[in-house]
Amino acid sequence: MLLKLVLPLMVFLVLITFFGQNNLLAQWKRKKQIEENAANINFLEVGIDTMEFQLQELRHNPDALEKVVREKYHQKREDEDTYLIIVEE
Repeated sequence: MLLKLVLPLMVFLVLITFFGQNNLLAQWKRKKQIEENAANINFLEVGIDTMEFQLQELRHNPDALEKVVREKYHQKREDEDTYLIIVEE
């Protein structure tokens, strides 16, 4: 009598654990993906905070704006010469 109850229950548990749509391997992969996504979210939030700080700095500090324009866009004042040094490796 006990064997008639335990054997089908064991088969059912094995089928669900290893062969179902939500088997252990699939759950492990989903958990890994969630952890990777959480790490990516944290990385992107730090990047957003940095960019917001830089934006505020550019909006309120003319010297910072001038520095970015000169370095990134190679702009200069009318009365000065600039030299661009390119290092080839």
